Amino acid sequence: MPLRIEGRVDTIRATFGFIAGDDKRRYFFIPSLCLPPTIFADLKPGQRVRFYGQMYDRDDQGRERYRAYDVEELRETPDAHA
Repeated sequence: MPLRIEGRVDTIRATFGFIAGDDKRRYFFIPSLCLPPTIFADLKPGQRVRFYGQMYDRDDQGRERYRAYDVEELRETPDAHA
């Protein structure tokens, strides 16, 4: 079973977005890849999310492209030690 990755929404547009993963990769995603798909409309840049990631393509220079799926919003909780 693949491991879940966490990251922050980097860019969000009307029909797609990108996540900056904590693993230093950039992941493409669309509303249908969110759990539930309706959260896509509420996501904002900087918001924490958890997802599965996979390589799906290579660009013209041979660099890997990644896709996020089963994207879930993470609710940030106040630091208990603050």
